Amino acid sequence: DTSHPRMVNYEGVKNIINAVRSSKNCKRIVRVTGKGEEPWSIFSILINMLGNMAKAWNYEGEELLRQCTDLDYTIVRPGVMGTPNVAEGA
Repeated sequence: DTSHPRMVNYEGVKNIINAVRSSKNCKRIVRVTGKGEEPWSIFSILINMLGNMAKAWNYEGEELLRQCTDLDYTIVRPGVMGTPNVAEGA
């Protein structure tokens, strides 16, 4: 199943890393993940139980990037996105 979290968040990141290594144009990988990528947080455990280990595979994809000493990368964890204290339509 190509939509399984392992295929998207781990194998997909591995494919991107390999593509960047073979590219002469790409300078940096930016990986946008979510809040709660710590594998043993309560939030991650609950999501993993309900969602095919989605948080676990997301964490493993981040680990692949962290192991890349030859590539520049940024991992962005925006958490809950939004603008606090701003009225709708402002």
